[in-house]
Amino acid sequence: MAGLGIVALLLCAYMAGKNGNAFMYAAVFAVVNLVLTAIGGQFVLKEALIGGVIIFLFCSAYFWLVERYADNVLLYFVTLVGGALLFLGWPFLFV
Repeated sequence: MAGLGIVALLLCAYMAGKNGNAFMYAAVFAVVNLVLTAIGGQFVLKEALIGGVIIFLFCSAYFWLVERYADNVLLYFVTLVGGALLFLGWPFLFV
């Protein structure tokens, strides 16, 4: 499910950079992540809600940066890939 989550993250980031509305796409991704967590069988309501809020906050900042640097190709690419790698590796930062 992690691969599908990264694809959804990159798709939402691309749409936020193209259309704006970073907070709307952050909310969409938080809901998609909650659904993927429920499908994966790891759903505990309290943990899912706390994780959803954390993901919403991270994605709000990430999508805002992608939206802000959409005009500069190099910064856009670095922000897009760097944020996806940070999202993929953030659980390992706390080990």
